Amino acid sequence: PSTFLASAEDFAGLGIDLIAGVRAARIDTAARRLELQDGRSLGFDDLVLATGARPRTLVPEGAAGPLPVLRRMD
Repeated sequence: PSTFLASAEDFAGLGIDLIAGVRAARIDTAARRLELQDGRSLGFDDLVLATGARPRTLVPEGAAGPLPVLRRMD
């Protein structure tokens, strides 16, 4: 079974570029750029990091606290 909540077409219809199976190498929040391990560099308006099956609490440098975490799919 798929772990995605929607199909690639559903995401595209919402103007979302889904990139699965590629690790992020660097995030430049000031420039709003994401560099991927495969060498691609992408601009973004909003960015969602899906870190895997187990939730990880992320606290970006300079942030007041941790980012929200999705714990369940329901």
